Amino acid sequence: MGLAETAFRLSIKGHVLAYRATGGRFVGKRLLLLTTTGRKSGKRRVVPLMRIEDGDDFVVAGSMGGAPSHPGWYYNLVDNPQVTIQVGRTVEDRIARVAEGSDRERLWSKIISAEQRFADYESKTDRVIPVVMLQPIEPADDPVAKGSDANMMIEPMEQQPTTRVEKPWGWELWWTVTDRYVGKVIFINAGQRLSLQYHNEKDESVFVIDGEMILHLENAVGELEPITLGPGQFRRVEVGKRHRFEAVTDTRIIEVSTPELDDVVRLEDDFGREGTSQP
Repeated sequence: MGLAETAFRLSIKGHVLAYRATGGRFVGKRLLLLTTTGRKSGKRRVVPLMRIEDGDDFVVAGSMGGAPSHPGWYYNLVDNPQVTIQVGRTVEDRIARVAEGSDRERLWSKIISAEQRFADYESKTDRVIPVVMLQPIEPADDPVAKGSDANMMIEPMEQQPTTRVEKPWGWELWWTVTDRYVGKVIFINAGQRLSLQYHNEKDESVFVIDGEMILHLENAVGELEPITLGPGQFRRVEVGKRHRFEAVTDTRIIEVSTPELDDVVRLEDDFGREGTSQP
C-alpha cells in the first residue's frame, strides 16, 4: 500500500471516528456514515458520504471525486443491500436500492443542486455515477421479521472524549490522542491562514472534508509551492518541511499525525505567535 493510499485510509478512519464521537456536529451537516458488508471479506466497512433527503429516503452517490471506477462500498451494497447508517446520533438499518432511469435523473439533479462539485466530478469520468437510495426497512425486507437468524444491528459505539481548542483562525477538535498518533478535525475560517511553520519530529497528513484551501508546502528545491486542495483531496506534510494552510472558503480538514502536539516552529504568523507553540 502506497503512502497516499495509507494517508487516505487514515483520514477516512479519522473522519468516521470524529463523526461518531460528535454525532457529526463538527464534520459536515450533510454527511452520514454508511456501513456495508464487504462482499469478499464479510467485514463491516464504514465510509462517510454526502447525503440528500428525498422523502423518507437518504440518497448518496458513488462519485469517488470523479475517479474512473465505482467505490468499493457500492459493490458491497449491490451484493448485500442490507446496510446500516448513522445520521447525527441516530443509527438504523436500511435497504439500499440503486436508482435507475427517471429516478436517477431526478435524484442526480437534486444532488447537483445541493453540491455543485458533483457536476465537476461527473465531468471528470466516463462512467455513470451511481445514485443509491437508502430506504427504511419494510417488514417484507426485514430479515428478522422473515424469521432469519441474520441480525444487522450493531452495538452503539462508546462515545470517546474529545477536546475542542479555539484558534484565532478557527478551531481544532482533537478526536483521538494516543502515544502513537493523533487525530484532529480542523476548521479554518474563509480568508484566514495558519502560521508558516515546520516540525522537527511530527509527521502529518491532511484530508479535505469540505471547502477549498491552499497548502503552501516546501518542495524538493526548498521553495514554497502553493497546492490547491478541495473535498476528497489529501497531502502528506513530512518532517522538517515548511508549510502553511490558507482557507479560500470555510474549510474543514482531517489531520492525522504522529503524537508530538507541541512540536511546532512558527516562522511567520498573522497573530503574533512567532517562535511559540501556544494555541
